[in-house]
Amino acid sequence: MSLKLIECRKMKALRPEWQVGLLTSAALGNLSNSEADFLAVNIGLATRFFVHAVHIKGKQVFVWTVNDAATMFTSAGRGADGLITDKPAMARIVLPHRANMPVIGRLILEFAEILGVFPELGEQ
Repeated sequence: MSLKLIECRKMKALRPEWQVGLLTSAALGNLSNSEADFLAVNIGLATRFFVHAVHIKGKQVFVWTVNDAATMFTSAGRGADGLITDKPAMARIVLPHRANMPVIGRLILEFAEILGVFPELGEQ
């Protein structure tokens, strides 16, 4: 993984079989068209539209740095393929909990986020 797109291109040229990722916090242009196999982006960039556009190109999206339960819920709801976190123990609790929630529960939490309401989700 690299912070520079040109380095991703070099890595792919040298080792086309390797999975190469681009780590970024901002997008200038369409990142889904980059040579990178996956993108590691900050939560602000990882909108539902962005994740969907990247998935259409056959690439994965990993979101960083996700250290609270509400953001873990949000990232999963946006379709992120994985989280980069300093709190993996929390993610191992939150993500299965979200996956087992009824759809209405997930919708309520997503609507709460839109309204700027962040319910306490059991910080570990």
